[in-house]
Amino acid sequence: MIVPDGLFLDPERPDCPPLTNDRIVCAEDTLSLRLPEAYLDVLRVCNGGKLRRNTYFTQAATSWAKNYIQVESLLGIGGERGIDSRYGSAYLIEEWGFPSSCVVLWAKGPLAVMLDYRECGPEGDPPIIWVDMDAHQGEQIVSLAPNFQTFIEELRPL
Repeated sequence: MIVPDGLFLDPERPDCPPLTNDRIVCAEDTLSLRLPEAYLDVLRVCNGGKLRRNTYFTQAATSWAKNYIQVESLLGIGGERGIDSRYGSAYLIEEWGFPSSCVVLWAKGPLAVMLDYRECGPEGDPPIIWVDMDAHQGEQIVSLAPNFQTFIEELRPL
């Protein structure tokens, strides 16, 4: 996968330590699943951090807006801010009640963008979903993209 130009605000300052094969194996063991290769390709460029291309246009309205969401950053792997860290994906799922067969890629309170393993299983290529645990009508889940590669390619600067 070719990582879109200008994806990260400052790719020279990732949130997590440099990505290694050992860190990937450790994260996948911790999460008990296989992470999408497209996600790992992006993290090889910048292992987590603020996004410049942070707007995803949706087909359905969300609690965020009529036709888009904003994803402020992307969680990396390893260190104190990785998806596999003490306060990473598992913690956020428990804290906010997000779907348990998913992995948090970004969260802000009750809002999250997640890899959704519920249908494809732990070895599959999961679609990307938007989750709002505090929507007016209760939990809101909106399908965003069929996979991580499509999701990242469709992010735009606002």
